[in-house]
Amino acid sequence: MAYLKQAQKGTEHIFKGRTYKCIGTEPYTTRDGRQINLALFEGACAVCGGSFTVKTTVDGYERTNAFYTKHCPTHRKARK
Repeated sequence: MAYLKQAQKGTEHIFKGRTYKCIGTEPYTTRDGRQINLALFEGACAVCGGSFTVKTTVDGYERTNAFYTKHCPTHRKARK
């Protein structure tokens, strides 16, 4: 298995020109009962600049689709 980068508090990830910063982790139980940690990344809304949080696995965070999120919850709802 290839080496996967691990997110730690302070880790920055740039995706399509937007910067997301890891602000911590939280425990999570998967559907099959495994205990894992999720990384919490904070980003800035493309419309208002307000902050929002995306969650992804700590291991291999770079290959997730979570970073396609670029709007805060208010502007996500407005776009639907």
